[in-house]
Amino acid sequence: MTVLQTENERLQERIRKCESEKLAAEKRLRKAQRAFEAEKRTAEGLKANLQHAAEALAKSQRIADRLEKIIATITDTGAKSSPADSPLACPKATSSPPHAAYPLITHTILLSFQIAEP
Repeated sequence: MTVLQTENERLQERIRKCESEKLAAEKRLRKAQRAFEAEKRTAEGLKANLQHAAEALAKSQRIADRLEKIIATITDTGAKSSPADSPLACPKATSSPPHAAYPLITHTILLSFQIAEP
């Protein structure tokens, strides 16, 4: 073999090796891109879940605030008048302890939420 043929074979082998490395690198790149897209979808899903949870928390806080106002109104009304004068009093309330009207109060509060919630 001549020196040129030997050099040519060496260069051909080097080209094959470089092409093989290039294909392996492209394969790793595609795998990394798929992994990135999967992570991106996961992040978007988590972001949507977090936003939904924040909205639910805000709604719960609004409901809790409204409930506190209703309870305060009921408590203030009960403190200013006798249980028999309360519009929420049941017929037995005059002879029962104050907590006897709690089921009716709870029912009234729940009804107010059902009516007021869109």
